[in-house]
Amino acid sequence: MTHFKPFLFALFILLNTNILFAQTKKQLSNFYQNFDSIKFELLHLYTDGLQATASYSSNSSYPFKGKKINPPPLLKKVLKVDHTNDCFAIFRYSIAPQIEGLILRVYDQEMQSNTIHNLIYNTSTQTIRESILLAHDYQAEGGSGATQSWILDLDNNHQLDILTRSYYDKYEYKNASEEVHLIHRENSYLNIVKQSHFQRTPVQNEDLQQLIANDFPYRPIYAPFMSEDTHKKLLNNIKKSGLVIPSETD
Repeated sequence: MTHFKPFLFALFILLNTNILFAQTKKQLSNFYQNFDSIKFELLHLYTDGLQATASYSSNSSYPFKGKKINPPPLLKKVLKVDHTNDCFAIFRYSIAPQIEGLILRVYDQEMQSNTIHNLIYNTSTQTIRESILLAHDYQAEGGSGATQSWILDLDNNHQLDILTRSYYDKYEYKNASEEVHLIHRENSYLNIVKQSHFQRTPVQNEDLQQLIANDFPYRPIYAPFMSEDTHKKLLNNIKKSGLVIPSETD
């Protein structure tokens, strides 16, 4: 009898684990059905600036509005989203046999901004293998920046890879000068499909970085971001008022 109780307890744990696993698979299967399947050779994904509400108006031409959904609990852990975020299923596409990309827009109510993710989904096991950030834009602490991605076949193996570019701009005074300087940071990286998995590779060659910038230009962000002239005049006004302007090294 002494050995029987641990056996029953272990059996109870196993049964509950299997039930939870089955429920998770069912939730992810239902979640997967929200995404419309599309085919393409090249797709440029971007966000379009600050947005007062999660849903776009019917007159908006923005192509990545998506369909509002209730994400499964597991997804909230993968993307670290909470009740202040709204999720929208955009579409899904084939990456490799039994592997698809689920393109999801997440709206942050507090920041009034959007982020687009690529959820790598295994249709056989009904599991999300990983999440890849595709697009985002922001304005904070005197600077602004964006991430945009292009989905295309980069290595001619008939599987769609991902090219991502990110930038950050900030204006500040240098060496106690009255002149305002632009701090610009730029980076690019590739997510290449290898044996049904993505391998991330940063672009470190400056010549290649420039070629990518020429061939894959950013789409302008139509948010109420300050123009360069407005930003400079605002900084001058702040400096004259005696306020401390944080530097890039702070």
